[in-house]
Amino acid sequence: MCPANDIDGILSHEKELDYSHVIILLFVKPSDDNSDSFIKRFNYFHQRSKRYCTIYPIGYCNSNMDDFRQCYPDAEEAGKVENKMWLYSDACFDVVRRQLEKRLKNWRYCGEPEMIFLQNSSSFENGIPLDFRNYNYIDINYGLQNGYIKNFARFMEHIFSACQREVEARRVIDVAQRNRLNSREIVEIALEYDKCLPAPVKKIIKNKLFFKSCKN
Repeated sequence: MCPANDIDGILSHEKELDYSHVIILLFVKPSDDNSDSFIKRFNYFHQRSKRYCTIYPIGYCNSNMDDFRQCYPDAEEAGKVENKMWLYSDACFDVVRRQLEKRLKNWRYCGEPEMIFLQNSSSFENGIPLDFRNYNYIDINYGLQNGYIKNFARFMEHIFSACQREVEARRVIDVAQRNRLNSREIVEIALEYDKCLPAPVKKIIKNKLFFKSCKN
């Protein structure tokens, strides 16, 4: 789990990782309703995700704090990960939001917590560290309000399990036959883990207010 100050920073970090995995951009502001239920779990998410996915909470910082405060005077303390304080800035959040809205077709930030799923496919043939060619996103609050997600912590645990299942399955396939990781399948697997879903997964993911899969 790494803070995301801009797209270049995400790309630079992904270039250092030599294995294919899912990238999750997490949009959660401290001012969002019930944001504590998200932010207080950052340390656990950091420990749990490891090699199977990288989570970038947008607008957060955990290094060069003085420079971050100078660049973003609205920065405030937002909690600790591995006993190190993280800062958050609405201004920084908005910088990344604008960068992504220019970069991704058919995506506009909804104003509430959501997740974008990308891929690091650099270990696959013709793969790239930050792969925008296919992406998926989820409106978290819409999913909670409509019963598609029972609660955020449970859903994230399912995401981690789905990422591990997908990544480990790919490892047993010959490199020449590999394709990019399918983040849509990961979302489907995560939803299928939840026995309280009100409708079949295939129907739920057709609800574009909740989930959207796009080619860029």
